[in-house]
Amino acid sequence: MRDVKFPITCPSHESGKNPDLEELKKKGISEKEIALTDDNKAGKPRPRSTESVDSKDKKWTTINESDGSWIYDKRGDEHGEVKADGTWTMKTKSHSAELHADGSWQEITEANYGYGTRQETYVNSDGTYRYIKDREVKVMTCSNGSWIEIFPQEIRVGDRDKEILTEITDRGEIRDEDFSDAQTATPSRVNGYGSPGGGGVVPLQPRTVVPSGIRL
Repeated sequence: MRDVKFPITCPSHESGKNPDLEELKKKGISEKEIALTDDNKAGKPRPRSTESVDSKDKKWTTINESDGSWIYDKRGDEHGEVKADGTWTMKTKSHSAELHADGSWQEITEANYGYGTRQETYVNSDGTYRYIKDREVKVMTCSNGSWIEIFPQEIRVGDRDKEILTEITDRGEIRDEDFSDAQTATPSRVNGYGSPGGGGVVPLQPRTVVPSGIRL
């Protein structure tokens, strides 16, 4: 596909040497909005809530008073664990999520819930991500600004400057191919936890996903 790389495996790129700050401005995004902050990664002491535990959650919540870590265990419905450093895991019948110490996070929705198929989102600490559906990569962004989106009858591959749209027939043959300005793959995010109160630590929040086409 000419000089646009196909990033199922991301090209090597040294992040931070020449980030696309101007491109962010064009997209109406500030550098602060996509930065990895102390609220997204472990390293600094987490604040602890001074509020009381909500009465409806009290019987499901166990708080370790010494370090503020806590567990929410509503048997058969939801199980969540928050460590003293603010990292956490969560699991329900339909999906699971986890936020790691380096600021990366992941979410998995099991088959037959929502869209009816298994869906996985993996976000790296730098804000690049992979979206996987039925165990196949559908969207992937890279720190050098290249990206790919795969749909049933079209593939979009782009870099910082352009996009190639390839239309595919039911027989897997190329029907049409077109160039355009680089587009933005749809970002994904997961909702973070709030504190239960009662001195429990305030969990870290999932970092913002960086739009495609942005060199980090």
